[in-house]
Amino acid sequence: MIHQFLAPNTNLRTDEWGGSVEGRARFAVEVAAAVSAAIGARRTGMRLSPGTPYNGTHEPDAEPVSTHLVRRLDDLGLAYLHLVEGSRDLTDVLRKEFHGTFILNPAAPATPGFTGEDTLSLVEDGTADMLSFGALFLANPDLPARLRAGGPYNTPDRATYYGGDDKGYTDYPTL
Repeated sequence: MIHQFLAPNTNLRTDEWGGSVEGRARFAVEVAAAVSAAIGARRTGMRLSPGTPYNGTHEPDAEPVSTHLVRRLDDLGLAYLHLVEGSRDLTDVLRKEFHGTFILNPAAPATPGFTGEDTLSLVEDGTADMLSFGALFLANPDLPARLRAGGPYNTPDRATYYGGDDKGYTDYPTL
């Protein structure tokens, strides 16, 4: 829902919750502020996917609203920002704006569609503090060993996600 408020094609509001950069970012900022007030900013994080077309969202220019939002989130002192990368240029801009822990799900994976060992250098060069390996970790329960070895990787089976049993979660082979 937060992403839908940020995207101009899904947030068609003309009141203080839409329209302008500030209006489209307002919902996300207020959610983060409310959660921070309830449990503490150091226990609160936000995941953003600027420029990614999830659930039909379209952001032809995600930088202005994303930059404004990240500045406001940084002011709240959140524990982390988790970014699903749309473009490296935008990642670099947002990294400079957020001073907490910056977690990145990079857009340049080694395994098509998944974060791989070629992205480990993004921590070393300061692009991110941490990397996320969601789907690849599901399919590779021994992912740290596989990353050290450079693979091979099991391919995640998206058809088994949220299936209600262990298929696709605990039945992938290890090295």
